[in-house]
Formats: sequence, structure tokens, C-alpha cells
Amino acid sequence: MQRAAVPRLVIVDQLSEPPLSQDCCQDWMWQTGDEREIRMRSHQLSLRALAHGRGQPRLDALGLLHVGLRSVPLPPKEQALAALLVRDFGQPVQRDELIRAAWPEGITRANMLASRLSTMRARVAWLGLAIRGSTRNGYCLQATSPAPGPEVTGFEDELDLKRLGAHRAESSALTASQAPANTVSPARTSRR
Repeated sequence: MQRAAVPRLVIVDQLSEPPLSQDCCQDWMWQTGDEREIRMRSHQLSLRALAHGRGQPRLDALGLLHVGLRSVPLPPKEQALAALLVRDFGQPVQRDELIRAAWPEGITRANMLASRLSTMRARVAWLGLAIRGSTRNGYCLQATSPAPGPEVTGFEDELDLKRLGAHRAESSALTASQAPANTVSPARTSRR
């Protein structure tokens, strides 16, 4: 996960040593921390990743566009556009290439691309991304400051909070010396 620059929050039991790391995408907290602390630390990790250029967007197979710990779902046409914009992140992609990707059969109205990009701009603003450009110079996906959004960063974080709660219940049944540390990531919880 470190090589992929995925922000990681390591949950450490009281008897274990916290990990030492110079990676700006990793932080830790004691297992006794509450959900509010998890949210705040996750948000801080996301901001650090963006500030250090570690928040390059990625589009997953389910059509979710991710930056740091934040993600937004994209409809199929926007997924096709995002695939090219993410591939050439920070560089312009020509209008014709975007049209071919989203509408292989061709467009029926001259403003179809502009209209779809306008809708997409609103979706990606929350991720700290902006789509800039013009029909003449092409369109470019760039990092900006994230727009205000919900405190919990999408359904994946709620899933991780449920997993953390289940793990806490499971860990309390173990003896204190057997309790393992956990890592909470945007996509999964893994034992450490």
C-alpha cells in the first residue's frame, strides 16, 4: 500500500509499539480511539497526501474515482472520460479523443462533451480535482483544494468503521497480550 501511496491509518493496541514511519500517507492511533478521531485522522491523511502530491487520482473497476481517502462514483460516460483524464493527469487530452472514448458511435449534439464535463466538474470538485481547458486546447484534470463534503469519506469508510467495531469486539475477547494491531485503509482493514 505504501508504494501505491494509499493513505493508511494503523490502529495499535495498548501493549504494542506504534510504527515509526516517515511516510506522509501513514498515521497511527491507539485502539481506544473513537470514531470521531478516526474520521479526523483519515481526513488529515487525505489532506497530507494531496499536499505532498501523493493524491494522484485513480479510477477503479467499479467506476469509483479516488483521490486519497475520498471517492465518488461516476456513471459510464464519465468513467470513459475519467479514464483518459486520469491517464494523462495534469496534461491536456484532446476533445476528439474524449468524444471517441465516451461516444464511440459519435455525438448527436455539439455540446454533449461540454455538458458532460460540466456535470463531471461538480462531481470531482469534492475530491480536490478540477477539469480545465477548452475545445481548442483540450481538457485537463488537475489537483485543487477539495470542496467541502461529508465528514465520512464515502461508503468505504463506513464499512471500515463497522469492521473496526467488529474487530474491537473480537479483540476484547482475546487476552491483552494476544491483541493484534490493525491497519485501516480506504478499501479494507488488514491485520498487522
